Amino acid sequence: MSAATLPSKKVKKKSSTASSTNDSTASSTTNGNNSKKPNKVTLTDIKDRMQELLHRIPIIPDNDFKKVSDNDNDTTNDDIPHLSCPYDKSQLYQFASQLHAVLQDLNLLLACTNPATYVWVSDRSGASDQNLAVLGNELLTSQEQLMARVTPRLNDVLAPVRTLITDKTITTKTKGPLSKETRTKMTLSNTNTATSVGNNDDDDDDTTMVESVEIKHNLFRTTYEDPEYVNLCFVTLGRNAPMLRQVVVAHVSKMVTVITDYLTAQESQPSNGRNSFVY
Repeated sequence: MSAATLPSKKVKKKSSTASSTNDSTASSTTNGNNSKKPNKVTLTDIKDRMQELLHRIPIIPDNDFKKVSDNDNDTTNDDIPHLSCPYDKSQLYQFASQLHAVLQDLNLLLACTNPATYVWVSDRSGASDQNLAVLGNELLTSQEQLMARVTPRLNDVLAPVRTLITDKTITTKTKGPLSKETRTKMTLSNTNTATSVGNNDDDDDDTTMVESVEIKHNLFRTTYEDPEYVNLCFVTLGRNAPMLRQVVVAHVSKMVTVITDYLTAQESQPSNGRNSFVY
């Protein structure tokens, strides 16, 4: 009897091992799926990241972007003719690039404020609605000021308007036989081709001798549409860089203060919603 029960015990042990393996696999799969889910961004996280952006705002160098000498080379805009610019364009370009990256990250953070503050209407009180409206208006006002006063001046330096021009034209002349079909097409297209008077004596040969054929190759390149305006943009940015930086610092600091005041006001609100006052 004991020998007869041995197979059943072994089968039972295998089934338990298989079930435990399946459970561990399922749990690991579940944990893996949960790890891929994005974390919810809260207003506190947005405020902390805005404070980090304040430390990423580029500083003004001691020389105020001015050239050390008139022989400094502008490595970023080689195709601009020599124009009078008292500032180092390479340093200005780097400053504009870093400040533009900060503004891009700030816009992405502001896009997360709406999902972070979402609460259904019936779960909010009247004071919470007013606090949320003030928060949205203040953040939007600061964002509009930055987009209107700072971003266009950075874009004029980082991505000026370019145009396509003909750099040079290479003309080559060739001599030799030209087929009648090709000659007909060139005649119809008004190509400047000087043909000879004589024809071949062989009737089987359908080629006609030509004196010369001109082939023109146009080489194009891109250049600034208005080099004087691009130079003026660098001069304006160099002159206003300290104030532009101050505008960005002021508005980002204001956003951090607004979010802090909103969180403080929300903590003082009762946990129940507007329906708690309905009798």
